[in-house]
Amino acid sequence: MSEVKSLRFITFISLFYASAFHSDKLLSSEITVYGFQNIPLMSKLTQVDEKCFLFDTPYGRIIHSFAKGRVKEEEVSNFYRVTLAELGWEESELLKFFRDGEYLRVEIEGLKDGEVGVYFSVRPSQNLDVN
Repeated sequence: MSEVKSLRFITFISLFYASAFHSDKLLSSEITVYGFQNIPLMSKLTQVDEKCFLFDTPYGRIIHSFAKGRVKEEEVSNFYRVTLAELGWEESELLKFFRDGEYLRVEIEGLKDGEVGVYFSVRPSQNLDVN
């Protein structure tokens, strides 16, 4: 085999191995918000796992996630308003979104230590009260 063909073969095998066994790392190193497969966690935020939960109901899923970090509230708001719109979430009010029968609310608050806390909550958009 010529040197060029050998190099191509090695490159092909390397890419095949990476895509077959490490596709999640190959496609993205982005961390997502707990409970969501496609909503990225802003790089300046750190998820607080012990304040996150997810469960399914007969009406749909309920997710509550919390992250915090040293970032301006306006930066977080702008990041999620743009990102969620790109992902198909329609904003009905400031930081309140609807998509595919789900209601997502993003709440941002200042914390005592100078950090910002960000709460993500999703629930089915239909009324959960059954009488």
